[in-house]
Amino acid sequence: MSRLPRLLLTLILVSAFPGAALVHASESEGRTVPVGGIVGVEQVAGGLTSPVKMVEPPDGSGRLFIVDQIGLIRVVSAFGELLAEPFLDLRDRMVTLMPGFDERGLLGLAFHPDFAANGRLFVYYSAPLRPGAPAGWNHTSHISEFRVSADPDRADPASERLILQVDEP
Repeated sequence: MSRLPRLLLTLILVSAFPGAALVHASESEGRTVPVGGIVGVEQVAGGLTSPVKMVEPPDGSGRLFIVDQIGLIRVVSAFGELLAEPFLDLRDRMVTLMPGFDERGLLGLAFHPDFAANGRLFVYYSAPLRPGAPAGWNHTSHISEFRVSADPDRADPASERLILQVDEP
């Protein structure tokens, strides 16, 4: 981790937990080293391009789902292993992202409160501009529902149900 993100993370932690002492994250091993306090930083997964969100589903599985802006949702097992296959791959449904920086992409994930029983989840992503959108606009934001497949570590990409489309300039 470069110095700037570490500094920003430190400032966030100090702001969020004003009475807590700081910790130092070991760059070589991705583990936390306490420096006399209760707040720590620990790497959960590596090899991601631009992670923007991490969510624990309400199913008691202990898994974590990581939203990568490039269009992938990845699963970290209850044992801390990043699964090789993505939970959901939306790259073929999204706009082409600009190299280096882009505010578009796969930006949100929410699980239905009764996810354990119904397998429903919701995503927010940037799709190509839909027909009939204002000329010269950039993309169409989608909020879609998906369902989990028979494999609980995979969503069914064919189950997409579009809930809302918003054209973006």
